Amino acid sequence: MDIIGRPVIDGKAFRFLRVELGLSQVDLAGLFGVAESTVRNWENGRGKLPDPAANLMRGLYSESVDENIKLTEILERISQLNREIHRHEMKVEETGEGWKLAA
Repeated sequence: MDIIGRPVIDGKAFRFLRVELGLSQVDLAGLFGVAESTVRNWENGRGKLPDPAANLMRGLYSESVDENIKLTEILERISQLNREIHRHEMKVEETGEGWKLAA
């Protein structure tokens, strides 16, 4: 049990929930904003599963049971915005007159 009495989600449980949700490691990585290898490492016990990721997985699974898609929609939108931000990444440089956009 975790600090508030919920069952701890380890790598095996995380993988089970992902499969139950019908998500690939790539799909889940996209929703969580991490690399596919990060999800793989969590599932194989090679990386510590952060509490926020475990909580998101709990929320996604609860959502699927209740047939409520709000959390998934929010995560997909955040992921989309994150991709857009990185696609249009701005480069800046410091000049004698302050910060300017790099050429």
